[in-house]
Amino acid sequence: MKKYKIILLVLSIVIITVIGTTYAYYTWSGRTSIKGLSECFNVNYIKGRDITGYKLKFGTSPLSGLSSTIEVSLNSNCTITLGEGTLYLDIDNSTSDILLTSGALKYQVIIGNTISNEGVLSSKGRNIISSNIEITNISKAIIVIIWLDSSVVNESNSSQIASSSLNAQINMGIESRRQ
Repeated sequence: MKKYKIILLVLSIVIITVIGTTYAYYTWSGRTSIKGLSECFNVNYIKGRDITGYKLKFGTSPLSGLSSTIEVSLNSNCTITLGEGTLYLDIDNSTSDILLTSGALKYQVIIGNTISNEGVLSSKGRNIISSNIEITNISKAIIVIIWLDSSVVNESNSSQIASSSLNAQINMGIESRRQ
């Protein structure tokens, strides 16, 4: 009976670990880190679409991708009149290599109604996807879109890319520029 309980305990731990890892593996999230007087910055992360149980799909434009929005501004009660932000996409080591080597994983950053930056994601770790974002007392919406570009997919890599996984987080660093 004691063996049975130990086996059941070990099996339960393995199942919980697998479920927890799978959930974390497919999660799309945003984090904000602030340097300087944090009470002077208003940062509102508006959750986009989860990757949980969702695979990136091939598309010809960012419209086919996943998006998240961050709203930033300066708090009107502070003496700081200007801030500057850098937007990062941190890609976890568990992300499939084929996504990064194929050139298919792309991003676009839209600030207001203007495309601020776009490009190909090709490395794990911290990737700067937009910098020198001016932050004032007027609220600014920043949209980040990630998608798989079907124009770079071919017969030799399409099935590998289609079955691959992305594990990433959007992070924003903000610093004051006192004026």
